[in-house]
Amino acid sequence: MKASTIVSKYLAIVFIVLASFTEVGVGVFLGKIFDGISFKQEQIFVASILISIALIIMNFFCSIFSRMNLYLYSGKKCMELKDHIYQKELLKGREESYDIANFTTKIETIYTDYYLSKWMILENCV
Repeated sequence: MKASTIVSKYLAIVFIVLASFTEVGVGVFLGKIFDGISFKQEQIFVASILISIALIIMNFFCSIFSRMNLYLYSGKKCMELKDHIYQKELLKGREESYDIANFTTKIETIYTDYYLSKWMILENCV
């Protein structure tokens, strides 16, 4: 594996974890917003709103970066698989026909059923 593939993989994991932490933080500070309202403490209310907005913005960018790295990693892995299948088909004899479906539908099935579903499970479990 190339270094950029490994970096994309681990960056996706880091950004998924950061997005999860920011979601938890938003929930905690949402509770503090309601506490500030119910106890009529304006400083806690305003500070909690500002922190919540910052966490929402951070969550937005972490989610985008995690998906970007996820698609980069999955795309690179599928390209390697596609190249491997292509080279395997080229090594066949001339009398055998090439199966074009290997290059499109089977790769797409592997991409959606294996790579993306594996990452979506990780993203939803964290």
